[in-house]
Amino acid sequence: MKKILIFGSSGAGKSTLAQKLGQELNIPYLHIDTIFWEPNWEVRDKELYLNDLQKFLNQDTFIIDGNHNYGDSIQLRIEQADTILYLNFNRFKCLYGAVKRYLTYRNKTRSSMTQGCIEKIDFEFIKYILWDYPTKKKKFIFNTINKKFTGKYYQFNNRSAVKKFLKNIRSCTLND
Repeated sequence: MKKILIFGSSGAGKSTLAQKLGQELNIPYLHIDTIFWEPNWEVRDKELYLNDLQKFLNQDTFIIDGNHNYGDSIQLRIEQADTILYLNFNRFKCLYGAVKRYLTYRNKTRSSMTQGCIEKIDFEFIKYILWDYPTKKKKFIFNTINKKFTGKYYQFNNRSAVKKFLKNIRSCTLND
């Protein structure tokens, strides 16, 4: 595992996993939100976004968390990866994670986001987590991975499975 992508619904814990894995494996990680958004939740210029993404992908090792709704970059990211981690959690668990995150970072910008994007939760975001992502976006991710990905693929259906995976990574790292 040298080039890792992390997918999953908002609130699943993609950014937390990316940070923990990056620290454990000593691999640079990118929260894709930090290069996709401008302050105040404005979408960044596509060319600038893709240029910054390509620079990050040119490294020998990387971890990137984020979904497919970032322009045309899912194809590019999947082609460059050797490992995909998919957090396929229950939509209500993801909503809980998003609400918990909102309460933690209310009126602030979290480290996995562009400065000036104050943490928010609104009807559109809740709808995305509860309906749009599980019914439309998941299928897109699965189809894209099945068609284009030839490397390792790990699917986690709950947070306990992710914790176990991290524990195994730590064990392997300590034994190397």
